Amino acid sequence: EYLGKKCYQVLYGLDHICSHCPNEEVRKKGIHHWSFRSGNWGHLYNQTDHMVEIQGRTVKVEVAVDAQEHVSHIQALDNKIYMDETLFSCIKALTESDDLQQAIEKTLAIVCEYYEGDRGYIFELSEDGNALSNTYEWCAPGVSPEIEMLQNLSPDTAKHWFESFEEK
Repeated sequence: EYLGKKCYQVLYGLDHICSHCPNEEVRKKGIHHWSFRSGNWGHLYNQTDHMVEIQGRTVKVEVAVDAQEHVSHIQALDNKIYMDETLFSCIKALTESDDLQQAIEKTLAIVCEYYEGDRGYIFELSEDGNALSNTYEWCAPGVSPEIEMLQNLSPDTAKHWFESFEEK
């Protein structure tokens, strides 16, 4: 069913040559290596095109390798490195400063930057377990602090936080 059809008809359902087609490069050099992201599948392909003669006719032969799995693996490694660097920055902030308040606030800033948050809190539960208070807070520029309003709260206020921490 593909016999006699052009690649743009078979692969993309088009009735005209693709805008990304490297035919001219292949004709000039005889071989062309390139990468493209398929609009149909969204995957990244590494492709090599050759001009070859088959039964007295010059044709273009394309070999495309789906590189998406490789790219996804690299992205996962990049994310892991970024997470490790963030963790290292937190450890460094907490161990290099003699000022605990400043060290904790810097650590909150690092964590908020990692998660793209505009505010970070640390709440502490009173020794008797009856009150929850915001003891440290970091806010992005332009974000107003809430630390004064978040004192001596009922632990029930954050019940869903504790449940989430237990689950995850």
